[in-house]
Amino acid sequence: MTDDDKTKEQLIRELNELRSRASLSQYSIDHSSDIVFWVKPDSRFYYVNDAACSMLGYSKEELLALSIPDIDMDPRHSREHWAEHWEDLKKRKSFSFESRYRRKDGGSFPVEITVNYLEFVGKEYDFAYVKDISKRKLVEHLLEQRHWEVVTLLDSLPAQIFFKVTKGAYLMANQRMCKALGRSLSDIIGKTDDELFPPDLSEKYQLGDKKVISTGEPIFRDEKALYKGRRIDVAVRKVPLKDETGNVTGIIGIALDISELKRTEKALKDAKAQAELYVDLMGHDINNMNQIALGYL
Repeated sequence: MTDDDKTKEQLIRELNELRSRASLSQYSIDHSSDIVFWVKPDSRFYYVNDAACSMLGYSKEELLALSIPDIDMDPRHSREHWAEHWEDLKKRKSFSFESRYRRKDGGSFPVEITVNYLEFVGKEYDFAYVKDISKRKLVEHLLEQRHWEVVTLLDSLPAQIFFKVTKGAYLMANQRMCKALGRSLSDIIGKTDDELFPPDLSEKYQLGDKKVISTGEPIFRDEKALYKGRRIDVAVRKVPLKDETGNVTGIIGIALDISELKRTEKALKDAKAQAELYVDLMGHDINNMNQIALGYL
């Protein structure tokens, strides 16, 4: 066998290997669980995989006769705006976005699309990878619904409630706290005690935070707080927020106004002291009267 024969055999093996890889790549794309499109500059489909047909409810022949505006419900991808979209794709080369696709039966579903501008054998294509995000959107909706239920609950409670990260920035504050500080929620989130309170209060609050973070245990104590510019007495409970490994990631705080209770306690204490004084004076007077009476006996 000559060297030329060996070279020919080697080239044949390499060519067969390339064909095998190409077939495997095509098979993978054809049977991907997500939608894969090749789209021409005029928005018409050049290639669609099995998942595209299955999810959209078309046969391959039907889908190849359509274009992106026939299935994409976003006005930015309509026929009137397709040229703008194509120029943006050519400029940016690759990017991702969310949209909504319309099925043949009229139903629709949310999608996340990654588009890629490619040139192959002198022709332009949009290679698009499309993922059905219905489950993710459902979870996001449920989480948002739970979020607003929690916010509504916290706003209805007669106490100032807040969440903080371990570095001291506020993540959340209920409406009672916003009202107490005379600030909007957006003006509280991200700020620290140093930015919201006088130095003496800020220092005390931070000392309490450090104790909760270092020990991983809740604290309960009476403190002073601001309410519309004046200081009030509050009963404060701070509880550590922990991740799945037990590390403290933040703090939940609840501050209940006990000013009226403090005033009541003071009034009771003053009344008790006054009553004791009266008893002492009465005892003294009675003792004097007894002494006087004994002097006449």
